[in-house]
Amino acid sequence: MPELLTLGDINTKVKIVPKNESLKATEGTIISSNVIEIEDVFGKDNEINMNVPLKLEFEIHSSQN
Repeated sequence: MPELLTLGDINTKVKIVPKNESLKATEGTIISSNVIEIEDVFGKDNEINMNVPLKLEFEIHSSQN
């Protein structure tokens, strides 16, 4: 994420809204002021194929500026 973007408190869960079916994850964890850890990005069983070039599009809800 951009260096000056503040996402919220560390270890807080944030809602992720996938765009264009580019990922399956719906939740992430803030691990620093501008870094989110997202598990199972492509689903628990890799439901989405990773095609090159890979473009992930999503919105993060609850972010702060």
